[in-house]
Amino acid sequence: MTNKSVIFKMYYDETNNFRKLRLKSYLQDRSARLNCETALNHDFILGGIAFEKDLEIDPIVKDLFNKLHLQSSIKELKYKYLASRRPSFFEIIESQNVTKFLNWLYDNRFYVHYFAVNCFYFSIVDIIDSLDNIYYYTPVLLKSILYQIVTNKTDDFLSLLEKFNYPNLQECTLASFKRELCEFLKLNSTSIESKQVFLSSCNLNDDEYCYMVKFLVDHITQANDLCFLRGNEDKILIDNFATFYASRVNDFSNNLHIFDKECQISDIVLSLASKEKEINISFIDSRHDRLIQISDVFVGLISDFFYYIDSVTLYKVIDEKRSLRRSALNNLRTLWDIVCYSEQMNIKFFKNINSLFNLTQREVKIKRLCSQEW
Repeated sequence: MTNKSVIFKMYYDETNNFRKLRLKSYLQDRSARLNCETALNHDFILGGIAFEKDLEIDPIVKDLFNKLHLQSSIKELKYKYLASRRPSFFEIIESQNVTKFLNWLYDNRFYVHYFAVNCFYFSIVDIIDSLDNIYYYTPVLLKSILYQIVTNKTDDFLSLLEKFNYPNLQECTLASFKRELCEFLKLNSTSIESKQVFLSSCNLNDDEYCYMVKFLVDHITQANDLCFLRGNEDKILIDNFATFYASRVNDFSNNLHIFDKECQISDIVLSLASKEKEINISFIDSRHDRLIQISDVFVGLISDFFYYIDSVTLYKVIDEKRSLRRSALNNLRTLWDIVCYSEQMNIKFFKNINSLFNLTQREVKIKRLCSQEW
C-alpha cells in the first residue's frame, strides 16, 4: 500500500558514510584497493523515522530519553553508545536500552524508512547498463551474475579497474579493457562462492548460468562503446552521495525531509531535488535535533543487522537461533514488525540497491530468524 494523502515528516541519519569511493593503487605490490574497504561488505544506509506531520512529538521523544537513562556525559544520543562494549550483534539486540528503544518505536507506531546501497555493486553495474540489446535477459540478473563473479576475486578485479582508470576509459584503451574484462569473467565464472545457492536464488540451472555468462561476454566483446564508462573522473567510483539524498526527496516530494547536516552536499541535493514544486528540505546539526539522533540509532541497528545477515549462511542463522535468548528473539521480531508495518503504510519507505542474490538471501535469512519457527 502507498498512502499518498498522508504527509510525513521524515528524519534521516546515515551510516557507513565515507562520502567518496575511489580506487587507490599500491606500488609496492602493484595492487589496487578501495579508499574505504568497508564498502565491500557494509551498505551505505540513509534512513530514520517518520510520522504524520501534525503529530505532537515532543512529549513522546522526552519519554524515550527518560527511559534510556543516558549518562550525564552523553550530550547526544548515538547508536554507538547503545552498542558499546558489546562484541556481537545478538548482544546488542538483547540489551536493555535497545529493548526500550524498539518498544518505544513499536508502541508509538512510528514508521521507519531507509535507502540502502551496496556501493561496490552500484559502482560496477554501469558495465551492464552500457551494453546494447541485453533485454533478452533481465538486466538485474546480468548485474547479479557480474557482481557474483567479481566479488569472488575482488582484489584482481580492482587491479583491472585501476589499470584502466575506471570509470574513465579512453578510446585507445577500450578494446584492451573489454578483452581483459572478458578474460577475467571467463576465468572466474566457474568458481564463484556458494554457486548452487546462487543458482537456486536466481532460478537458474548450470546450463542457463553458463549461457548467460557467454551472453554477457559476447555483448561486452561486441560493444562499440561503453558509454557510461567514458567522460568521468579517473578512478572515482562514487564522487558523492547527493543523488541518494535527492532520490529520497523526489520519491516523497510532498513530505518534509530533515537530514543530518552534510555541508559538502547540501547545495547539490537542493539542486537535484524536484523543481516541479517547492520541496521542504532541512539540514540540521544532529546535536540540536533529537529525532535525527533517534534516526542514528535506527540506521546503526539495521546496518549491523544486515551485516550479520549477509556474513553468515542460512544454516548458520538456523543454528545460532537455537541458542538465542528469548529477549534477543523478541527484539528481532519487534524490529522486523516495525519494518513490516512501515512497508504496509508505504512500500517506498524502503529502497535497496544491491545484487538480486544478496537481496534474496537477505530476505530468506531474515524471515527464518524472525519467525516463530525454531
